[in-house]
Formats: sequence, C-alpha cells, structure tokens
Amino acid sequence: MSAPAESKVYLGLCQQIAEAKTAFKTRHRDQIDIPEDETRKRAGEGNPLLDLRRLKTESKLLREFFDDLISVLKANEFFSREEVSKLIAGKEKIDPVELIKPVIDGDLTGFKAYSDRLGVETDLVSFVGLNLSQAVAELYAEKVKNKVDQESWVKGNCPVCGSHPAIERLMRDDGKRMLRCSLCGTEWYFKRIMCPFCSNEDHNSLRFFVVEEEPPTEKSAFRVDVCDKCKIYIKTLDERKLPESAKPDLYLENLSTIYLDVLAQKDGFESPTYWMVAPSESLFV
Repeated sequence: MSAPAESKVYLGLCQQIAEAKTAFKTRHRDQIDIPEDETRKRAGEGNPLLDLRRLKTESKLLREFFDDLISVLKANEFFSREEVSKLIAGKEKIDPVELIKPVIDGDLTGFKAYSDRLGVETDLVSFVGLNLSQAVAELYAEKVKNKVDQESWVKGNCPVCGSHPAIERLMRDDGKRMLRCSLCGTEWYFKRIMCPFCSNEDHNSLRFFVVEEEPPTEKSAFRVDVCDKCKIYIKTLDERKLPESAKPDLYLENLSTIYLDVLAQKDGFESPTYWMVAPSESLFV
C-alpha cells in the first residue's frame, strides 16, 4: 500500500474510532461521578482537576469500548487482518484496565509486555491502549472541564488531566491561542509568546515555519511553532486563514497533518505526543 493510500485508510480508521468514542461517551456520561470537593481541592492547590491514576475505572466499562474498538479494527484494513485476529484470539487475556496504565502512567514499555504475551505487534497494542485511554479520559473530562478557571491556569499542561498538548489553534475571532490536550481533548487558553513545554518566553528562540502552497489551500492555515531552547514543536491551526464555513476538528486535523511532524523532526525538533498520532514510524514517510 502506498503512503497516500495508507494515510487515507488510517484517517478513515481514526474517524470511525472518533465516532465510536462519541457514542461511548453519550451512553455513559451520566454514570460518571466525580466528587466536587476533590476537584475543588486540586484546583485550589494549582493542580489539574483530575488525577487519572486514582480514578477507579470499571473493567466492564472499558471492556465495552474495547469490543467497540475491535469491531472498528475488523472493518478496517490499516492493521493486518492477521494481527487483528491474533488480538481477538487473545482478548480474554487482556485486562483493559491494565492496558490503559502505560498511557496514564507515562510508561509506554508496558505495551511491549502485552505485545510479547499475545504475539501481537506492539503498534497495534499501543494503538488500542491509547484509544481506550483517550475514551476514558474524555469521558471524565466532560464532567469537569467547565470548572477550569481559564484566567488563572497559565501552564502548558492540561488543566483537567495534566497531559501535554497535542495541537493548538489561533482563534478565528480574536487570534487568541488555545491548546488542545492530547489525552482528554480539553482546550485551554495560553500565552501567544511562550513555549508550552519549557515556558521559554524569549521571542528570539521562538519561531514558526509554514509550508507554502500555490494556490493556497486549507493546508496553508497550518504552521509549526518551534522552540530552539527545548527543541520541541507543536502544530498550529490559524483559523483566521480558513473559510468562514469551516468547522475544524482539532483531533482529526492533528492526524491529517503528520507531514508537518515529519518536516519538524527532520529539522531536529521533537514532540512528546507524536506517538499518539502515528502508530508506525513509517506512516506517511
């Protein structure tokens, strides 16, 4: 399969999973209970509202979405049918609660252990674990994200779950900068001239590059912001350059612009969330 064809299949897969996540959250949003005194205490201490490591996620709940994921993977051809079949054959050996721990704990080596146990490619195992984690994180975030104090939270990590941002946008109306969390999808305002990863405010070491297109297309609205101090980049969507009718979904926009990740990395910059958009290093390259 050629790179353009592979990317199209991959984006189709992610679109279907996004729809499955929405359906999952709709079914269960009323079943989630987060103590108000806990979030109030964490906010008062200047911490993200949720500590996902301490939340008790029911295995039954995760098993349901795991089955949803399997159904989508079976209907899609991005991962080989052989690998998906091996995952299905060994799914009773998988505890979905354990499978989200590598993401929640920030220790991705845990996916390798599952991969070895099941004889399934690590790319597939990590893809499933990531999407399980995102579904759960988004479900909990929806209960508390309206409590975020946008004026007082000036940090580069998510005010709800503490994760890194995956992508950002410059608002159509006023040009304000808004980051989007890589895990729970929460968006929050951030300073225009500051690196969200190392807090660098030196405008001489903060810059961006664009990919020029003639004639301009919707891709022209994207740029890559880089920090020469920490050597980390983040992709930016400037909504002011989009048609008035455009309603971008930052989750899908992040996935559809992996070519920008490739360019940034060739230039010596890194992203702590790149693995979340590209399950294989060869994707789109």
